[in-house]
Amino acid sequence: MLLLRKKTAEGRLAAFLLSLSSRLAKREGLVSELNLSMSRNDIGNHLGIAEETVSRVFTLFRQKDFITLRRRQITLKRPDKLSAVAGELMHLKLHSR
Repeated sequence: MLLLRKKTAEGRLAAFLLSLSSRLAKREGLVSELNLSMSRNDIGNHLGIAEETVSRVFTLFRQKDFITLRRRQITLKRPDKLSAVAGELMHLKLHSR
């Protein structure tokens, strides 16, 4: 159960980052750098996960080299990997019905 929750948090944050990138891309073209205006607490509230979990998942994504993170500036280095993580969440939702 704990692993499922962890994957869900990873999937939620990955989908959130990709969604932000996609929305900016519609206005500005290809976007791999994001400037987060939300705090980790706000992101956690938005995604339904704890602020500490948001920080842990950001750290995990950095360790896996999916992103770089400097304060609120995030560079999506491996959007394909983030998409795979976000896709796992969708896969879990579809099969839980």
